[in-house]
Amino acid sequence: MKILILNTLYYPYKVGGAEVSVQFLAEGLAEIGHDVYVACIVPKGSVHANTSTTINGVNVLYVPLLNLYWPFNDKARGKLIKLMWHILDSFNPLMIRQVKKLVKAIKPDVIHTNNLAGFSAGVLSCLTKSKVKVLHTARDYYFLHPNCTLMDGKEQLSKDCLSVKFWSAIRGRFLKNVDTFISISYFVKELYCTRFDFLSSKSEVVYNPVQVVDGLNNVKSNRGELVFGFIGRLSPEKGFDDFVKLADFFSSANSNAKFIVAGKGESKYVNSILSLYHRANIELLGFVEPSTFYERIDVLVSPTKWPEPFGRTIIEARSFGVRVIAYPSGGIREIFYLLNESEFLVEDFDTLKVLALSLSFNSLDKEIKMHEGFLIKEHCSQVEELYNA
Repeated sequence: MKILILNTLYYPYKVGGAEVSVQFLAEGLAEIGHDVYVACIVPKGSVHANTSTTINGVNVLYVPLLNLYWPFNDKARGKLIKLMWHILDSFNPLMIRQVKKLVKAIKPDVIHTNNLAGFSAGVLSCLTKSKVKVLHTARDYYFLHPNCTLMDGKEQLSKDCLSVKFWSAIRGRFLKNVDTFISISYFVKELYCTRFDFLSSKSEVVYNPVQVVDGLNNVKSNRGELVFGFIGRLSPEKGFDDFVKLADFFSSANSNAKFIVAGKGESKYVNSILSLYHRANIELLGFVEPSTFYERIDVLVSPTKWPEPFGRTIIEARSFGVRVIAYPSGGIREIFYLLNESEFLVEDFDTLKVLALSLSFNSLDKEIKMHEGFLIKEHCSQVEELYNA
């Protein structure tokens, strides 16, 4: 089967878990014999623009972004130009034209769209006209709001607020063009089907794939101190401030626990949080491979405040034998129940503080039973079934 997958970014470009999930899917499908193409966007002036390559058996096509600016470089933009960018991204004829050319050249049997920021929501309308089966996987909240996170600063946006209603009306109509709508958790499915009732009859749930490390117990009981870790973007919605606040609390309590952070964030924000909780003794690693990070910690703290569609780091950490404490935001609660570990969900910072203080090496040693739906092979099998349905 010839499969065309669209996702905003693809290797070597990456900003989050969606790129990892799409890469696992693409390579898994190629491994079982499918002819897989992935189209992603790159900066207009990039050396990759309008080029193609093969990565681990997957044909990767780099499409230049034709919009007002490249949005993934953390450069500050004014509110007006950002609004104009998002309006154009709702229906961008320049990007739609490029995708039409790809479809005409590749002649796929199935088209599978994922994150569409940059390609534009309107690309779904042209894909339907190709008379090829179209599936869309919702990995964020792009069709509900341009920020894709449903956050306004530290606060979650209500699905009934004016801005969500506005952008949903503009972008949501294009979802009528997909044959199958896939959500990466039941939380995401419920959110989208509540807003767009026409999706209910064609919605499925397929959990994200995670590369599981079998039989690993990472607890290093001879180390003498627990090591707490945080991985991801150092931002308010990810709860970086609560992690630093926790480290500050442990320092004031004369605890010998260690705190390690993997990831990066806006320097002004990161420095302000570190200054506010100046007693926190934290080692900042920057970007590192997940395996390198998880091998150094005993407990992952995930105090995320935005409604995570899935929560990849929860599964990754558990596959490395690392205990996880998290806020039950978005699809994270669902994952903890699937892992039968809901006792490590905490509702607020005070509860997080109490649970973290109570942990010992003995409390971390628990057999890991990974849900089969998180395995790459099972994920690819479920998606393949939907392609053939």
